[in-house]
Amino acid sequence: MDGFRKILVVCRENDSDNGALQRAALRARKNGALLTIADVVQPFPHPIDQPDKEGGGGAPDLSFAADLADIRKSLIDRRSRELTALAAPLKDGGVNVAVEVLFGVPFLAIIEEVLRNGHDLVMLTAERATRLRASLFGITSMQLMRKCPCPVWVFRRGGRKKHSIIIAAVNPVPYDEERNALNVRIIELAMSLAATDGAEVIVAHAWGGVDAAIERKWLSWTPPDKAEEFNRQMKHMREVFLKERLLGPYEDGAPSYRIAIREGDPRDVIPKLARDKGADLIVMGTVCRSGVTGFFMGNTAESILERARCSVLTVKPEDFRCPVELPQRATA
Repeated sequence: MDGFRKILVVCRENDSDNGALQRAALRARKNGALLTIADVVQPFPHPIDQPDKEGGGGAPDLSFAADLADIRKSLIDRRSRELTALAAPLKDGGVNVAVEVLFGVPFLAIIEEVLRNGHDLVMLTAERATRLRASLFGITSMQLMRKCPCPVWVFRRGGRKKHSIIIAAVNPVPYDEERNALNVRIIELAMSLAATDGAEVIVAHAWGGVDAAIERKWLSWTPPDKAEEFNRQMKHMREVFLKERLLGPYEDGAPSYRIAIREGDPRDVIPKLARDKGADLIVMGTVCRSGVTGFFMGNTAESILERARCSVLTVKPEDFRCPVELPQRATA
């Protein structure tokens, strides 16, 4: 069981692709979770200033500035009615569902809602592609995956309703319990989702990147007759640890899984593996040093996301510190 009890699904206005909502309802029904359907009304995009009196051509006189509060209320009320209509059939089907219309910059408003009400999963459909951005994921999705404290599940637009192949991208590190706690969580989520969909899990580890480069530097100072054996032992240790420690609880083969260990940089290996295997979903972690505030995804995670062409579920380490803080409430 994935353990999600308070799911927040973002449904944008005029977005006909409601794949995220369908999947959110499925998880909520399965877990007996509270499902909150939300959208964000963004602020008026221009500052409301008085005309520049020192010269012509100053800021326009927006005489309706005093009415913006009423306009904001009308927008929020209308969107609330629309989300309530989306929620009605789910509620009739036994889902515990609520509606919330947020106000502000989308990713900030969503993260503040997570912090305020303790949501443990955010789900949304990827923004529409633009000519300026080749990545599947838009600004809001990427900011959430960087900064939101809970797991963020972004769905590829037009993707399948059920996943058939799920990649769990892990980096097993023997004797490092902190980093392996994230690996355990990645595998747990991938296996739980696979059990729901009847999917196969590919537990993938790419032997390369920063860790391998550091190890090669150390090996360059090792006597040649010992370097090859040391390198072989390091690879074997990772493989045994992955099979016995991380996958030990799934020895009964339910759900079905296989292991893919590849030589190469994870930034290249994981997206290519997903394409070659026709994967529907990558479950992956974001890596940071313990206790880093204002965390920004490392180059490896960022590059994988830039190259991914399927849905992605990102998971943070337990000690992740969210760089967003709730606004201080005014006191009397």
